[in-house]
Amino acid sequence: MLLALALRARAALWRARAADRRRFVPLTLLLAFIEGGFVASVLSLALTLLLLGAPITALVLLALIAWLVVPHWLIDALAIPRGWHRAAWHLARFDPRGDAATWPSLVAARAAARTGAPSAAVAWITGRLPARLDGAGVVVHGLLAHGAGDRGDARRLLHSLTALQAPGVDAQVIASEWLALDAAERGAWRELVDGIATWPATPLRYLLEAVALRRLALPRAPGAASRWLRWLVAPARLATWRYLRAAPAAAPAATTTATAAPVEPASADARVAAATALVAAAQAPSPERAAAAVAAWRDVLDDPAWLPAQLARAAALGLDPTAAVRTVGAARDGVIARLVQLTVASRAPLPAGDVGVAAAVRAGARARILDGLEVGFDRLHARVATDGGELAMIDEWREFLAVRDGYEAAVAPGGVELERVAFPHADTALGEWAVALWNRRRQHHASHAITSWLFARAREVGDAAAVEHHGRNRALAIPEA
Repeated sequence: MLLALALRARAALWRARAADRRRFVPLTLLLAFIEGGFVASVLSLALTLLLLGAPITALVLLALIAWLVVPHWLIDALAIPRGWHRAAWHLARFDPRGDAATWPSLVAARAAARTGAPSAAVAWITGRLPARLDGAGVVVHGLLAHGAGDRGDARRLLHSLTALQAPGVDAQVIASEWLALDAAERGAWRELVDGIATWPATPLRYLLEAVALRRLALPRAPGAASRWLRWLVAPARLATWRYLRAAPAAAPAATTTATAAPVEPASADARVAAATALVAAAQAPSPERAAAAVAAWRDVLDDPAWLPAQLARAAALGLDPTAAVRTVGAARDGVIARLVQLTVASRAPLPAGDVGVAAAVRAGARARILDGLEVGFDRLHARVATDGGELAMIDEWREFLAVRDGYEAAVAPGGVELERVAFPHADTALGEWAVALWNRRRQHHASHAITSWLFARAREVGDAAAVEHHGRNRALAIPEA
C-alpha cells in the first residue's frame, strides 16, 4: 500500500512538473526528497528487521529498493551508452519510470541509435512494436533514423508527435529532450523558446530553455542563480557545462546611415535593372529576390511606352508588323514565365494587382501551384484506392507529413484566396486516406491526425460542410489497442 501511494504521488508530481515550469525546481526537489526519504526509510526498516532476526523480510524490502533503483541505473549507465538494445529492452520492463507497454521499445531505440542503428537491431526493435502506429512508434522510428545518420528525418518525425491526439507521456518526454538537444547543437535557440508552450518540461529541457532565453537576451531570461539550480537538477552536467558558461547574445549594433554597397551598381536603364534582378533571383532564389524581380519587370513591361518602342525596334530590324507583334509578345511571355517559375520555386508571396505583369505572374503561379497539388493528390488517391498501394505504416506517416508540409508551403504565398481553390482537392484525397486508415488498416491514431488537420484547414478556408464532416469524425474516440 505504501509503495502504491508513493508511486502514485511521484507520477502526479511528474505531471505537475511538466505542466508548470514555474514550479519545476521546487517540484524536482520535492520529488528527490520523497524518493530519497522512501529509500532511506525502507533501508532503515530492512536493517532493523535484519537486527531483529527477520532476514527474509529484510531481503524482500531490499529487493523492493533494487527494483526501484537498479534497472533505472543499469539502463542509463550501461545499456544505452554501450548500445545494448536487447538488455535495455528487458531492463525497461522492470523499470518503474515508464509505461511497460511503450518504455522498453523507446529505451531500446535509444540504445540502438548509439551504435548506428544496425539493421538487425532495427528489425528486432520494430518487430516488437504494435501493429498500430502510435506516439511511441513514431519516436522509436525517429530515434532509429537519428542513429542511421538521418537527423532531418528524425527531427521531422519527432516534431510530428504534436499532430497525434494522445502520443503518450514517455514518447513526449524523449522527443522533447531529443529536440531540445538537437536545437542546442545547431544553435537554433529560437526553436527552444518557441517550443516552451508545446513540449513538456524535463530537467534537461528546462536547463536548455534557460540557456536559450539567455542566448537570445530576452527579458524573461532567468538569472544566474536560477540557471545554476536548473543545471544541478539536470542530467549530463559535464555535457551541458559548455552551454551554461557561454556568453549571451551581443546587443544589436546601432544602425548607421551608411549602407552596404550592392553587388552591382544600380543602372539608370530600367531594362538593365530588371534583367539584373532576374539574374540575381535565378542565381540565388529567395522570396525577396523574386519579388524584386517581379517589381522591376513590372516597371518595364507595364510602361505604356514599352510596347511601341519594341515594335519600332522590330520594324527597324526588317520584321513585318505581324511578326513584330508575335516576337515582342513571345519575349514578354518568356519573361513572365521565368518570373512565374521563380515565384513558385522561392515560395514568394503572389504579387498584388489586377492588370499587367502582376496579374499575369499571379495567375501563372496560381495555376502552377494548383496543378502541382492536384497531381500529387491524384497520385495519392490512386494509391489509396488499391490495397496493393499500402505502405509500411511509418512510411504512410512520413507521406502524410510530406503532403501536409508541401500543401501548407504551396498555398501560403497565395493566402486564403488560393487555399479555397486548393482545399477541395486535399479534402477529397486525404479524406479518403483517413477513412482507409481507420476502417481498412485500423490505424486510428494516424487517421485521427489526418482528420484533425483537415478540420483545421476547413475552418481556415470557411468550408462549413467540411468543418461539420471532419468535426464529427474528429470527435470519434480512438479505440483501445
